[in-house]
This record gives sequence, structure tokens and C-alpha cells, in this order.
Amino acid sequence: MRNIPWPEGTLIYILPGAIGSVLYLRPLATALGSQHPIYALQTPGLQPNEVTPDSVEALAAYQLAAIRQQHPQGPYQILRQSSGGRVAFELARQLEAGREFATLIGILDTAAPDAQQNWQDPQDDGSDAYQLWCLLQVFTELTVHDTPYTLAELHAQGDQAPAQVLGWL
Repeated sequence: MRNIPWPEGTLIYILPGAIGSVLYLRPLATALGSQHPIYALQTPGLQPNEVTPDSVEALAAYQLAAIRQQHPQGPYQILRQSSGGRVAFELARQLEAGREFATLIGILDTAAPDAQQNWQDPQDDGSDAYQLWCLLQVFTELTVHDTPYTLAELHAQGDQAPAQVLGWL
């Protein structure tokens, strides 16, 4: 990883994608090195009695409030991963509406949205096999294992696919 051209000590906020947990982002935080303090915000709703925001706008507002609690005034440096890209755009919009800004809104591993923010995975056929495959992707990302099944293999296994996956776990 090349050095980031920010002054040493620049605080970087890292926010997760759909997984919500920040644990899988640790290698990225480590790679950024000690020259940049890292603050990671877990998505609310992962702990008992926490309410998950019901929209992209609400999640961005929640996370912006948490950022401002620690760092009341910008500029901000924010990295978002995967589906968090939509939230990053909204967070930037809310900052701009409040006459603030971010020197960086970094979006890692996400699809570019169209004008209506509509995007669908081309592999998403609405099947149970696809949903199971998506859960496997999350699990393998968190545990640093390779996905043992392709989507086609899960389709071929039909109703036996969940049992096969549970046997692998």
C-alpha cells in the first residue's frame, strides 16, 4: 500500500458495509499504519437492544452524529466498504447540507450507483441458493476462508444446499 498523502496524525474514520461489524476491516486499519489514527464505527443494531436505522439517510445521520461526537468539526476523512458506498454518498450530502465537507470519502469495493441508486447483482436470481451464497460470502470474508461453493453448485444441490453448507461450517 502506498503512503496516503495526508499530514501525519490525520484521523480516518472507517465504516463497514452490509456486514455491520468492523472486525473484518482490521487488516486495512493495520495497513494504514500508525501515522493515521483509525476510528471504526460499527453499524447499530448488532448488539441487543440496539435499533438499526431504517434507511440509508438515517444510517448516515446516525454515523455522522457519532463522528461529530468525537470530532465536532470537519474536515473529515471517511472510508466506506461495499454497500456502505451508498451511505458514504448520503453522508457527504449531509455534510454539504450543513456547510461542512470531507477531504476524502473513500469507497472500497462497491458498485457505482445509477441516478436512482438502483443496482442489482447480475447473479441475483431471487433464489434461496443466491441468498445462501451471499451469506457464505459474508462468512468467508469474516473468517478469511475461501468460499467452498459456487452459486451454480448451490443451485445444483437444490434443497440439500443448506445442509451441505452447514456441514462445511
